[in-house]
Amino acid sequence: PNYALAKTMQQWRCMVAAFDENMTVAAPMAPPTRTQSVVHSSQAQAGSEGLQYFAPNVFFDVQPCSSLMTAIVLHQLSTATSTTTTTK
Repeated sequence: PNYALAKTMQQWRCMVAAFDENMTVAAPMAPPTRTQSVVHSSQAQAGSEGLQYFAPNVFFDVQPCSSLMTAIVLHQLSTATSTTTTTK
């Protein structure tokens, strides 16, 4: 529940920054990743390993996912254009 709340708060903060403060934001969601917080629980680790048997689901290793997400954020920030218009 704490992780879900934290991610929801992050998305809300991005929405406030984009719409109320006219800021450019980038907050892509990462795919499922075998982080330490996931694999420390035997149940979560078993679930992540079993996910591969339900196409098209894939669980990624940390390093490729980290590199991918860095590239996505840098691309979003370097090509950012304001597509949001707000009226108050």
